[in-house]
Amino acid sequence: MTPLTSLVITSYNQSHYLKDAIATILAQTETNFELLIWDDGSTDDSVQVARNIAATDDRVTVVAAGHLGRGRALEVAISQTRGEYIGWVDGDDLLAATALEQTAAILDAQLSVGVVYTDYAEIDGDGKFLAMGKRCQIPYSPQRLLTDFMMFHFRLMRRSVYDRVGGINPRFEYIEDYDLCLRLSEVTQVHHLGQPLYFYRLHRDNTSRIQHQTQIWRSQKAIEQALERRGLAETLKIEVKRGKFCLRRIKPQKTAIAPLRIASWLVPLSLPFIPITALAKPLQPFNAYGIAPSSHNIPLDRTLPSPEERLFCVEDFGFDNLGVNDDITPLGTVENNLKRSIAALADPAVPNGFLDADDTEFLMGEGYGDSDGDGYGGSGYGGSGYGDGGE
Repeated sequence: MTPLTSLVITSYNQSHYLKDAIATILAQTETNFELLIWDDGSTDDSVQVARNIAATDDRVTVVAAGHLGRGRALEVAISQTRGEYIGWVDGDDLLAATALEQTAAILDAQLSVGVVYTDYAEIDGDGKFLAMGKRCQIPYSPQRLLTDFMMFHFRLMRRSVYDRVGGINPRFEYIEDYDLCLRLSEVTQVHHLGQPLYFYRLHRDNTSRIQHQTQIWRSQKAIEQALERRGLAETLKIEVKRGKFCLRRIKPQKTAIAPLRIASWLVPLSLPFIPITALAKPLQPFNAYGIAPSSHNIPLDRTLPSPEERLFCVEDFGFDNLGVNDDITPLGTVENNLKRSIAALADPAVPNGFLDADDTEFLMGEGYGDSDGDGYGGSGYGGSGYGDGGE
């Protein structure tokens, strides 16, 4: 019988964690699955650990291969599986007992959904709980995924959708899952299951501690390719600035197309937002958009909410009296405020329209790095972090 789900573990010198990772998969409440353990040329006893377990459960297959690297190993391993649904678990992480049952149930019930991802919790090297994952708390949208990898762990996807986008691209090794998720988000619906069903282990050998510069560079390349695919490469460019990914507007030719494209792209986002009030003196309300003026507008040279609390990083517009409406809280009616403000940005009637300013940025990135503050995240980049322990 063909298994409903195929799970893959790629492992490289992780024997000290591998046994526990496998045990959590074999303890799943959904039992109709196969597990392929691909050893990527380990020099420790990982192969023997895996084979000892495989001898007791016929759902487990072990492949001892030469060293290919994480991206290529994952690509080849998945190609040798048979299930309708595909997922993978890092050899140093743990899976909650109901993870397969709950994620597969969503794919079974909602045929338009191609990928399900869950929340995750962070654990230390001994498996002790540290904190709830921060990345998965970021609201999902295909647009926000350009700067924040909220589809972190655990993911279960349809094989048909995986094949449709071309599967794993090993050229993006160390960020191969992020690149894949960008492509998946462009062709299918993504469902967020807000329960912590994956346990991400933080330890000194996390990939993001060792390959953080490579991850930064390759993430930027993956985002650039996504902008090309989405028809936004002539409108937006990606930069790493002040420790975060920034989508910066490329100043367009004198045409209405680029502002409208940016506005339509940003409207689906659901982000904490401080709406910008009028630009001329005296401050005027955006009456047409329902945003009332504040009686105590805060000029930009005074204290503003942190970058995490606002969507735009506004610099050097050259306006004499630019204020922020502090009557509307950053977390209140986010989507409506955003739509109104984007409408104002796209409206040529708004004085000194924002979209003609060179230094408008869309600061959204949480980064790709370990959430304990080291490696490819930390104080310099991200903060909620990313980094598979895979190799």
